[in-house]
Amino acid sequence: MADPLEDYYVNEILPLLEKDRALQAVTLLRHLQSEHPLDRNMSIAVLNVSEN
Repeated sequence: MADPLEDYYVNEILPLLEKDRALQAVTLLRHLQSEHPLDRNMSIAVLNVSEN
């Protein structure tokens, strides 16, 4: 299965982590969900995280 967050890594996740390396995964996911509320990939990411 392809990484559902791959498209957001360079443009959104990486800049946030460069500013604050202590950010938790759930914080990053919530940020992406708030920025992209209609993106189906965010729902997939939540399901993948909750399964682990």
